[in-house]
Amino acid sequence: MQIPVGVILDKYGVRVPLLAAVIICTIGTATMASALYFPIALLGRLLIGFGAAFAVLSSLNFTAANFS
Repeated sequence: MQIPVGVILDKYGVRVPLLAAVIICTIGTATMASALYFPIALLGRLLIGFGAAFAVLSSLNFTAANFS
């Protein structure tokens, strides 16, 4: 996930991808919390992992750009 996220961050900046990552994490958390079957919980966990990886790299990019 690090290479595609890096390309997206270079193209769109930090604000839009970070917002998308937070929304994806929220959807994944709600999906996992309300899951009655294992495949649905697995999908929720996948969304949480995807969104969290996106958010961490966005935050690191923001920190590197704004702090010395």
